[in-house]
Amino acid sequence: MKLMQKILLVTDLGPSAETAANTTAVLAEAFHSEIILLHVIPSILDSSCNLAELQQIGLQELREIAARLEKNGDKAATCRVECGVPLDHTLQLASEFDVNVIVQAADNYEPATGSAAEVGIAAERVVRKSTKPVWTVKGAFQLPPKNILCPVDFSQASSRALKSGSALAKTFGAILHVVHVIPPVNKQSGSFEPLYARVRSANLAPHQRSLEEYIRAFDFHQTKWQTHLLQGDPGEQILAVAREEKADIMMMGALGETKSEKLQLGALASRLLRTAPCAVVTFKDEHAIRVSLDSLLTDLETRFRHGKELLEKGHAEEALPFFLACVEEDAMFVPAWEGIAEARHRLGQEDEANLALENARQIQRRIWERRVEFELKHHYWQK
Repeated sequence: MKLMQKILLVTDLGPSAETAANTTAVLAEAFHSEIILLHVIPSILDSSCNLAELQQIGLQELREIAARLEKNGDKAATCRVECGVPLDHTLQLASEFDVNVIVQAADNYEPATGSAAEVGIAAERVVRKSTKPVWTVKGAFQLPPKNILCPVDFSQASSRALKSGSALAKTFGAILHVVHVIPPVNKQSGSFEPLYARVRSANLAPHQRSLEEYIRAFDFHQTKWQTHLLQGDPGEQILAVAREEKADIMMMGALGETKSEKLQLGALASRLLRTAPCAVVTFKDEHAIRVSLDSLLTDLETRFRHGKELLEKGHAEEALPFFLACVEEDAMFVPAWEGIAEARHRLGQEDEANLALENARQIQRRIWERRVEFELKHHYWQK
């Protein structure tokens, strides 16, 4: 079963191309993903250039990358060389193949200015406009990761980031660091500086409870994780944790707080994208880890096997529909009810979990009573 079905690797064949390709290779090997390779020849090149020759050279470069990936057991499904605006072709191909994630180097097409941690203009445009998760590779090769950082603000976008972060942590045996930052009291909406001058540090207890309640909705089974509840400037605090924990990847929601910023970057996400000392994976409207819907259209035993496999891998939310489909087909199928109970329990839905367990017990009792009745009737019939 593929949880990350397709990966789009966008490369300018520049200095960072190998690092981005290595990142893609590790992901594809871990999740058995298909790889689509894309190189775009910018339309700003002088018209005197022989575009046909450039396209041929670019295609040959992509095929060499594909050959290296295939040698490692990965399958490069498609090699594409296009001419035009890199952003347009990237978004078009991502949509055409319905990829799970776009992988790109931080300095794609335009070299980064200043420190090596900064992001080029073209790479930032992809993050800014793409509705799909974007993995922006920075610096040296960073996979498999040891530490994954997920800043959360309880939004849907950050929930998607946390869910994928948990999946990666399970897959690679990394530590997941969940970070929530409370802005300083005097900077919170509605605060009045003279009134709150003596209350620089807010009571963290309610925020701790909110964070714990938020985390209960995720399946962290077999995941090594830590929470970091901090107060101060969000950007500074998150970067401090990233440096302290030596984060290899930062996975975060990238939407702004207002609807008008739906396809844009929030100010904090933009800042972290540019300054984070590690690879950054941004999320908006889609998950990077997802189960193909056609996997549900199978027989009962296959559905149950898929659900059990997902549960064992720590994907309770994805496993639940498989178990529910099983009991819809056969309400007496006890293992599916037990699977529902376990999935609900891991997602913090204790009432629903207890109800599913009770259903399993009642069905087992009914089966046992029928078996006893049958054996008694068989015994006396023999006499």
